[in-house]
Amino acid sequence: FSDDNVVLFDLNGTNNSVTIRQGDNVDDAGGHRTLLNVTGNYNTTGINQHNDGGVGSDGHFMDIDVAGNSNTMYMDQKDDGDKMLFLDVNGSGNDVDILQQGTGEHFLDVTAGSNQTIDVNQDGSGSHAATIDMSGYSSTLDLDQTGSTDQTYSLTQICTNANGCGTTTINQN
Repeated sequence: FSDDNVVLFDLNGTNNSVTIRQGDNVDDAGGHRTLLNVTGNYNTTGINQHNDGGVGSDGHFMDIDVAGNSNTMYMDQKDDGDKMLFLDVNGSGNDVDILQQGTGEHFLDVTAGSNQTIDVNQDGSGSHAATIDMSGYSSTLDLDQTGSTDQTYSLTQICTNANGCGTTTINQN
């Protein structure tokens, strides 16, 4: 529905599935940017970017870089307010599910090693920011940044326990 949307796409490998939707809202102001580079096998990536055409609807930005096997990622940026996501996934067995919505400006930078499960929800009118760097054995992050108050979170975790490091749950609202 909207104009001025750009996707730069580089895919190398087999059995990859990529779905990108930009500006699928009738009021969408456009200006969405997605850079995607997938290398490896058995990756599934879903991306959706749209806004409501109101204040702060300059478009959303994603820079995705995936290397390895068996990665599943779903990213979704919607509503007005600038949304920015940097995602770099290396290794295998990663599962990333990200939602950036609401009228606030949201920033997320994720770097994940092997065997990580990451679920991030940034929602509301507050400006929310998070930097996540996880690697090593199995561990899970469940981060919710919601509401009208600005929220910031940072995690650097290297799981060295062969049995895994469990789940880190953070609720900021």
